Amino acid sequence: MLKKILATMLILIVSLSLVACGNKNGDNRDPEIGKNGTLKITYYKGGTGSFWIEELAMAFENETKIKVELTDDAQATENALTLLESNRNLPDLMFILYTNWQKFVQKGYLAPMDDLYDGTFSETYGDATITSKYDVAGTSVYAADSAKGSTNLTAADIFEPEYLNYGKTSKTATSEKHFWVMPWTSGTTGIVYNVDMLASVGYTNPPATYAELLDCCQKLTDKGIAPFAWGGEEFGYWDFVTMGWWAQYSGVEKWESFYKFENVDVFKDPGRVEALKAWKNLIVSNGTWKNSINAPMGRDHNDAHRVFVSGEAAMCPTGSWIETEVGKFLPKGFNMAMMPTPAIKGAKTDENGNVIQVCNTEAGDVGLIPKNAANVTAAKAFLAFMNRPEWIEKFTQYTGMPRPFLYQPSKLQGLSSFSKSCMEYYENSEKMWRVSDSPIYTYAGIRHWEPLGAATLYGNLVNSEPSALCEQMYNSARGKWDIWLKMV
Repeated sequence: MLKKILATMLILIVSLSLVACGNKNGDNRDPEIGKNGTLKITYYKGGTGSFWIEELAMAFENETKIKVELTDDAQATENALTLLESNRNLPDLMFILYTNWQKFVQKGYLAPMDDLYDGTFSETYGDATITSKYDVAGTSVYAADSAKGSTNLTAADIFEPEYLNYGKTSKTATSEKHFWVMPWTSGTTGIVYNVDMLASVGYTNPPATYAELLDCCQKLTDKGIAPFAWGGEEFGYWDFVTMGWWAQYSGVEKWESFYKFENVDVFKDPGRVEALKAWKNLIVSNGTWKNSINAPMGRDHNDAHRVFVSGEAAMCPTGSWIETEVGKFLPKGFNMAMMPTPAIKGAKTDENGNVIQVCNTEAGDVGLIPKNAANVTAAKAFLAFMNRPEWIEKFTQYTGMPRPFLYQPSKLQGLSSFSKSCMEYYENSEKMWRVSDSPIYTYAGIRHWEPLGAATLYGNLVNSEPSALCEQMYNSARGKWDIWLKMV
């Protein structure tokens, strides 16, 4: 009998514990939550984690009494097209990584969101009204010059101006343009370094020039330290560095003009060659790898991150999300920082002769709403809520990642020293935004290393010269140009 009583008490204790703790969707919520419907959100957890969206969902629920169901999907980006095509079990809102979302628009799968940009969205839930108008008072968010002095700001007023039109395109080359996606992150990318390791070879400040970077690598190698951790299964991570060198050499404005695809000669930009020369000289020697960990080709970016934070290498090409992404693998007291991409010879300078610092944001992660979702309006309300200035700040505090709005993320409280280094780099640089409404970009889907792709390009650089590969890409583009034009 005593055993039965104890067993019953144990079950009761466990049950009460589960009720008290709830789950990530908040089973112990206010009983009023859910009376205004349910919002289903699928998101990629990855480098931003879950805390930001769980906190955001809880605040949104409390204000609107809409129940939020969250699903983290490691394959959210890869699964997006299949899910939209199936038109079954659609989430109301999807947060995915950079992808060719323009294809979703062309197929008619997305709901437009002009009202989230122009300030006309407004929905009332009981005593709460969610709008796409904002007041920046009491935050570090600020408005573009044209909107200063207003307390009735639109999302467009507080966006980074160069990034504003990222989410705008049309279903066909001749139809009217609308906004279809909302930016989610605006990462800081480049070279992350082990502060203590670089200091051990005399670099208490990170290398500012390419020559210093080579010198630092030699000193690390002489000390038996691998300079770089990287993975050949994710060669695209080297783009964070080489694209920065390309923009340094050509200038950010010219780099951005590549994506306008005004003519085939954009493929002849000499900055492309200089950037790839710098990479090859840094990483390749006599047909093999140098300045690298052992066997990089059998690794992906996750492996490279773990090797880096375990102290087996001094640097890693990656982005501001690494701190969240490595999570439990990050040793206590590990001291890392984001390095402004060292300036290559020929980098553009300002009127005082100083090299113009550029930051490759790799912006492109987006929130999108399926046209046939069950609760499009609630999805828009969630995005409008997320764009409130205080939540723009909280997103950065929770994730260590900026969003492409006009604000000062480095001033926020609670940032780690690593996040602060990323935010300072982000704020003090000319930012590189990959924005294009060119039909060749949006309809033909042409990208910067066409037709090679990052994996083929960097792999081929082991035994080929950058100038030859760039000429190959140009000749391929010239041969296909008329075909691409017809694809729009």
